[in-house]
Amino acid sequence: MKVRPIVVIMLPLVLGLVAFSCVAEQQILLLHGWHGSGSNWDEVKQVLTDPPYLFNPHDIFAPTLPDTVSLTTWAENIASYIESMPVGEELTVVAHSFAGPATLLLLIAAQHMEQGDYSTWLATLIKSAPELSRIATELSSVADKGVWIKAAKRVSKLFLYHPALGGGCFACDACGGIPLPLVCDAAVQDMCALSSGKDILFSQDEIAHLPVQIVDIYASKLGCAGNCLGAKDTDGFVPETAQRLFFTTPNYHEIPGKKHCHVDFMIDHAAAADMCAIIFPVPAPQGSEI
Repeated sequence: MKVRPIVVIMLPLVLGLVAFSCVAEQQILLLHGWHGSGSNWDEVKQVLTDPPYLFNPHDIFAPTLPDTVSLTTWAENIASYIESMPVGEELTVVAHSFAGPATLLLLIAAQHMEQGDYSTWLATLIKSAPELSRIATELSSVADKGVWIKAAKRVSKLFLYHPALGGGCFACDACGGIPLPLVCDAAVQDMCALSSGKDILFSQDEIAHLPVQIVDIYASKLGCAGNCLGAKDTDGFVPETAQRLFFTTPNYHEIPGKKHCHVDFMIDHAAAADMCAIIFPVPAPQGSEI
């Protein structure tokens, strides 16, 4: 939705509402993680459409995408979905858990596709981190690179929320000598690869060259209940070290989130509000003096 400037009575409250409504020039894409769905974002959508944000619900997209597929297929599904969205001013993407590395992969791969060094990049990945061979091989089979490039160009900001950049707890155990049925799917296999290969795939040099502002909001509350069985260094599903890249560039920053666990924003309105306050800070109301 494009918001046109209008003349208003210069009262603080009215000025504040105009400032908030201007944010609606952006589209928001909310991406769920492994074994998730678009309904994971219901609390967040409620926060964003209520005061003080007042986003138009039609500008907020929360699709349910296949959630047990490989990292490459996940990225491809994100690219296809973005291409299907109506054209907007700017696109802010909020990616939770495994949608985080999938979106980053989309941006990095699209950059190399456009630069013309895609094959060289893939060969370097395999040489530098053999555990990424499965991911690189799938990437080499991407049929329509144009879709990836166009989708990546639409993203202006990316917020990673408790991202599984280095996979999730016990991913490699689940896909070990005797893979666990219903657990060791394609996504979990790639989570295992990321546990040792994330620093190569998402290197500082790769991130720094992306024309997108990226903020990693990692967990500050650890020892949560979840798949990690209460491990003290996790948010219940992803180790804190797997949520971070531990560097800063002009376009990439890491900040601790509020004291919430991996899935709290799905069921706790306060947790959803805390997330929104970080990602969509509300302008301070203007003074009453004219």
